[in-house]
Amino acid sequence: MGDLNGDGLPDIVLGKGRHWPLYNRVLLNDGKGGFTASNLGTAPDRTYSAALADIDRDGDLDIIVSNDGPDRKLVYLNDGKGHFTEAGTFGSPSWATRYVTLADLNGDGYPDIVVANRGDYPDLVDGKPGEGPHVPTPSFVCLNDGKGHFPACEALPTESATSIVAADLDGDGALDLFVPHRDGGQSIILWNDGKGHFPTSTRVGPAAAWIRMGAQATSMGTGG
Repeated sequence: MGDLNGDGLPDIVLGKGRHWPLYNRVLLNDGKGGFTASNLGTAPDRTYSAALADIDRDGDLDIIVSNDGPDRKLVYLNDGKGHFTEAGTFGSPSWATRYVTLADLNGDGYPDIVVANRGDYPDLVDGKPGEGPHVPTPSFVCLNDGKGHFPACEALPTESATSIVAADLDGDGALDLFVPHRDGGQSIILWNDGKGHFPTSTRVGPAAAWIRMGAQATSMGTGG
């Protein structure tokens, strides 16, 4: 949710599709409890999540869409009135992407993309995961080039993820990444070097975890 057309009212973006292609939708708030809906994009796709941020710093919220393979991962730019144009892609269409997190990882003031990719399974039975272990699959960081484009992505040493949380876990001013493990491995913290790279890591939690979602806790000061 976010104010997409600058009228001060929260609007809604629906990421739809999952394993089968559907149209994503933009719902603009009319201020009376009703919404005017339109399709996002010109074709249906397999969307697991969508995220809002001003990726080109022109003062309005744009949309990043994470799609499962074989669909492209898409960037939509806002014209300031809640209308969106496909402006590019990020990563590889083959990624089994489940979630995108938007955060400024290198301190340049532009939101970057953190891509959570789920692991593959070598032995499918009737199209469903079998009993064998999953194949480790990296997630990725795609840095913003300062123009709202994401020309290169750097692999992260993850195995299977359906969410990634960005937070400054060591108080050094740079956003680190917590990656809960989805499919039977150990979760991991990736430590930011301050430039949007993650050369060191720490394993955390149980050795075998099946976690779909992580979230950052927020607190409100009580004040005096």
